[in-house]
Amino acid sequence: INAEYMGLTIPAFECVGHDLKSNTDVWVKFANNPNPNSNMPDVLSSDKSDQGKISNSFRRILLMKVFRPDGITSATSEFVSSIFDNIGNVSSTKFLEVPPVNMEKLTSEADPYTPLMLCSAPGVDPSVHVDTMARSQKVTVLRVAMGSPEGFDEADKAITTGVKTGQWVMLKNVHLAAEWLNGLEKRLHGLQLENKANKAFRLFVTAEIHPALPANLISRSLLLVFEQQPGIRTNMVRSYVAPDIKAGDDKPVERERLHFLAAWLHCWAQERMNYTPLGWSKSYEMNESDLRWAIAIIDRWVSAASQGRENINPEQLPWNALQVLLGYSVYGARIDNEFDQRLLQTYVNNLFQAKSYSLEYPLVQSSISPLKLPDGHTHRDFVEWVNNLPAQETPEWLGLPATSHEMILSRLGKELLQKLVRIQDIFEDDATSSGESDETGGAKPTWASRLLVSVQEWAEVLQERQTIVLKADGAENNPIFRALQREIPTVNKLIKEVMKDLRDLAEVCQGTLKPTNRHRALMVALSKDLVPQWWLKFACMPGITVGSWITDLSRRSTRLEHLSQLPPSEYHSSPISLGLLLFPDAFITATRQAVARAFTWSLESLELTVEVGVNPNESRNDAGFNISGLVLEGAVFSNGCLRLPTTNKLNSELPTTRFVWLKRDQAQKKRSPNSKLFPLYLNSARKVVLCQIHIDVDSSVPSNVWYERGVCVVAWHNE
Repeated sequence: INAEYMGLTIPAFECVGHDLKSNTDVWVKFANNPNPNSNMPDVLSSDKSDQGKISNSFRRILLMKVFRPDGITSATSEFVSSIFDNIGNVSSTKFLEVPPVNMEKLTSEADPYTPLMLCSAPGVDPSVHVDTMARSQKVTVLRVAMGSPEGFDEADKAITTGVKTGQWVMLKNVHLAAEWLNGLEKRLHGLQLENKANKAFRLFVTAEIHPALPANLISRSLLLVFEQQPGIRTNMVRSYVAPDIKAGDDKPVERERLHFLAAWLHCWAQERMNYTPLGWSKSYEMNESDLRWAIAIIDRWVSAASQGRENINPEQLPWNALQVLLGYSVYGARIDNEFDQRLLQTYVNNLFQAKSYSLEYPLVQSSISPLKLPDGHTHRDFVEWVNNLPAQETPEWLGLPATSHEMILSRLGKELLQKLVRIQDIFEDDATSSGESDETGGAKPTWASRLLVSVQEWAEVLQERQTIVLKADGAENNPIFRALQREIPTVNKLIKEVMKDLRDLAEVCQGTLKPTNRHRALMVALSKDLVPQWWLKFACMPGITVGSWITDLSRRSTRLEHLSQLPPSEYHSSPISLGLLLFPDAFITATRQAVARAFTWSLESLELTVEVGVNPNESRNDAGFNISGLVLEGAVFSNGCLRLPTTNKLNSELPTTRFVWLKRDQAQKKRSPNSKLFPLYLNSARKVVLCQIHIDVDSSVPSNVWYERGVCVVAWHNE
């Protein structure tokens, strides 16, 4: 961290560089403290006035950005609080806290011509609240799923029926039918002019928060926003304790524990969504309807097994049926990633078994806060257990590393800052830089001066890159050479295109070149720190900043230049950084083709094996390939196998790993019984799976632990 540069550019931090050197221990303690808001070194202004407190709160955000990204969101909340605590009689607590919504009151106060728009984040289904309210009031709800022309016709018919009869109408996922919504607003306006609608009629529309929703309809509606409340205890209260969801203590008495386990599974699945992509590789829409379905399945199978008896031996419960139905039909039906499915099924199998009726069954094995089930069998027993859950929750309850929340907070903080940058429109800044002018003598806009500095810095990173030349040397038929033939021209052309765009944009900012539509689009993207779409010739981390992308492109060019100089005989010995290739999946395929060609084996008969920690200088005759730069997430590699980390680090770089393609029977004989199959992702976003690899693991650790921790290998990481 260049703290001295920070002090030179921002006067309020001019003492940071000196303090880092003189009070190193204090800064190290601040960097390693689990709570980023405590023990911040005292380097801010001592001004105690209202304005001074607000300024210091904002400076804390900047310090967090540099030293503790996981503290950005909390520092931002403190900044908002400092503003509202120092103006008028507004309470920051009341401003930041969202009061509970009384759906029944809002519905009764609305009129037939005012829709109730229930917006939510992906994965949250607000229609459950409407269903619950309709059941309590004994009202019929006409439900229509939008998104297709057939849905449009059904919606029109349902509204016509509801207007006449007073039934409620619920249109689900209307963000998929944005154009049709324009006509809906006009129709409601016409109905209001006629004033003939049944006074009991209500229109509910559910939608994800989406920019395509018409502004006119939003302004006409009562808008409610639903978000997933974080925390296992909060989720359990809503899913199990809530009176409209709980089930009675029906026979047999063993039934209630299964209901509780279903609620815990539901909360576990939803809470892991907050840790995406560590908890799940992507977000899935798991809602209360899944829990209701799970409980219905449990009731049906338990009733069939118990035949009305008061008790049943837990060993006689239909565990296999429950495991398959819950793992594949209920929650698994929403999952399309095989590693997520493996995680889910492993957890379901571990949760739904006869041992769960043992005294103090270990629901969560945690070094910080372990949880055991109570020795009870009534709904009241389990409700009491939920209400007594510790206030301090840990990701270990979900099977994740204890420090997972730091990664999530860091990501949220960075996303927050990126959003703040993107909402600033460069064309709204009509002010001019004082004393600056372009080469024609006209005033230079402030945004142009600001963008020009960044453009020149980015161009400087790439200007030293030379055109890469790949020499054939008789290797035209080598699959590795052909893979490089695709990589190198692509990176040459891309760098040339980027450099031309940056030079043109520099001239536009200086006022010597008239901007085109391409230049305008470029300015909008770069001013918001977004990589222009036409630059994205290879897959990269979502949300990557322009500066990081430029640096990464330079690194890729450097590595490809090195590979271009290698003779084909060294392809098998020289370390290859898989993550710095533009098309790493194609390269892995090329290695398979090269081995099949060398040994005259069929491609279908080959299986990939890996050896972690090989000596790259050692001569090998297995026609394998040395891969460098791989990063292990969720575990560490030590003494020849994966082990649970003893530090707070969530990832570590693997030593040089050798990819060896063997015939399937040979690969299976060579494989250790302690090996597990893990995904090799392109990057930590976990969206692109390059291949699957077997790695030996510590045999003393249960198999489900590796899957629940989200252990995987990634090819690219940001240095």
